[in-house]
Amino acid sequence: MKSVIKKDYFKKIIPKNDLIILLALLSFLSCSIINNESEIRIYSCHEQVSFIEPASQCLFNTKLDYFRGIWYGQTKLENGRFKYAGGLGTYTSHHGTSAFYDADSEKTFFTYGGTRLDYNFDNSSQVGPDQLYIMISSFDHKTGILEKPTLIFDKWTNDPHDNPVLNIDLNGNIIVYAPSHGNLTTPSYILKSTIPASIDSFEVIEKSLFAYPQPQMDKNGDGVFFYTSYENGRTLKFRKYIGGELQKNEEILSSIQAGHYQVTSRLDSKIGTAFNFIPRPEGSDYRSNLYYFETLDNGDTWQDINGNIISLPVNKINNTLLIKDYKKEGKLVFVMDISFDLDSNPVILYNVSSSPFPDSSKADLMVAFYQNQQWNIRTISSTDHNYNMGTIQIVDSDWAVIVPTDKGPQENAAGGELVYWKSSDNGFSWEIERRITDNSSNNNNYVKKVKNARSEFSYIWADGNAEIPSVSNLYYTDIRGLKPVRME
Repeated sequence: MKSVIKKDYFKKIIPKNDLIILLALLSFLSCSIINNESEIRIYSCHEQVSFIEPASQCLFNTKLDYFRGIWYGQTKLENGRFKYAGGLGTYTSHHGTSAFYDADSEKTFFTYGGTRLDYNFDNSSQVGPDQLYIMISSFDHKTGILEKPTLIFDKWTNDPHDNPVLNIDLNGNIIVYAPSHGNLTTPSYILKSTIPASIDSFEVIEKSLFAYPQPQMDKNGDGVFFYTSYENGRTLKFRKYIGGELQKNEEILSSIQAGHYQVTSRLDSKIGTAFNFIPRPEGSDYRSNLYYFETLDNGDTWQDINGNIISLPVNKINNTLLIKDYKKEGKLVFVMDISFDLDSNPVILYNVSSSPFPDSSKADLMVAFYQNQQWNIRTISSTDHNYNMGTIQIVDSDWAVIVPTDKGPQENAAGGELVYWKSSDNGFSWEIERRITDNSSNNNNYVKKVKNARSEFSYIWADGNAEIPSVSNLYYTDIRGLKPVRME
């Protein structure tokens, strides 16, 4: 028999005045706990008990009223400290384009790893709901306004190795790549905006498995999609774009011993990749050496800096791609970014240190660049952590580097205060142009440049306490680092 509660039921069991008081109390409590429409939607979706496909998620394509980056701590060591930690919404340096200026819409679109307002990091729950959100927003250069971000889907992990990147296809659709930390997290997805130059809704166009995605596509839709496969270590692979379509066939680029970490960039027809290698049996904490090679025909052939054709895959430690053998010096190499100078020669930014551990890892911020038919290597600055990460940008005749080389409030931990370093002699000498941040409450880290940047919105990054879980805010600044702005 079907139960029916008549509309005057509560009037019979609760006196009128008490009912009014109860309703007011419930209203107050709901407003105190959930203070905006975004959080109401998030809390209503807590029924998820296992990962489901993005399009079936309650939170799929949800607008949020706030900007909040993910906080994460990687591997607690014997001394109780994290190997690195902090606000990692723009992590890693081995992810590709996080922000892209679209001239047709006059907007800069950017992705990041977000989270809910009351998120509290728990290292025991790497896989689970309501931790890392795949987020996207935009900055309208006509109005100077940040658009409310879209929560594309819940990645169901706390691991920012799954942070998204993006590019824009021939039709102006935004393509978002949501990777995986090997098989440690949830599957990888490629999504496409349902409307060109709009962040309102996305659809899944591929489900697969890839790490550290780095899409490099030209204006004709041709190019290379770089990524890492966690097989036989960290193997560098790629797939080709042809006419805007990502091809299924994958090729191995390089697999020296236990693999690599890489950074990539494109200038006109040239696509370059710089990478280190992971020695066996030592493992990823002891990454070393610096290599570079390039393609001029969207991945059909590959060559070293002198134009010698290289057969794939690369699998020998000593080869013509080697810029410097840091392994024989007992040094570690943490690749950070790559760009091209006005003569289309590669410029590589990286850290070098002698130890993988935070208490003893004093690193040197280095730049390697090819000029006068040879590789030149210069030290820009010292820094107090291997994972103090930033970016290099060639601005007219000046070379600009933004990295947290100044100590932050959490000393000898990842991140710090952001410094704008400048070279006016093509990389041979460096000086501080300005300090972008100062007296911060938390460390700043993982600065990312905007591809095809307009001057007023050229870099993004996140902050966070580098020792204990905290709130993480997101920021942007102009091409000269004069006006840092917190996103809100």
